[in-house]
Amino acid sequence: MTTSGSATGFANYHIGTNDWPGIAYTYVIDRDGTVNWDWDVIPYHRGDSDRRALGICLVGDFRTQQPTVEQYAAALQLVRL
Repeated sequence: MTTSGSATGFANYHIGTNDWPGIAYTYVIDRDGTVNWDWDVIPYHRGDSDRRALGICLVGDFRTQQPTVEQYAAALQLVRL
């Protein structure tokens, strides 16, 4: 968990440090509510379920922080589609 981060930073860590084939999330929602995704990449978060499961990451450490109003609204919009 991290108090800050970005889709690019997470992808670099997952690929470079964990040696995964890609980022672990379908969507990364920044603290300002911006939704980041790359439709050309199948995320690596659920093994053989990756093609039919969504991984939604809200940037923040929710042991010590709360999601922002903007993040919450963006997450709701994604799951309502």
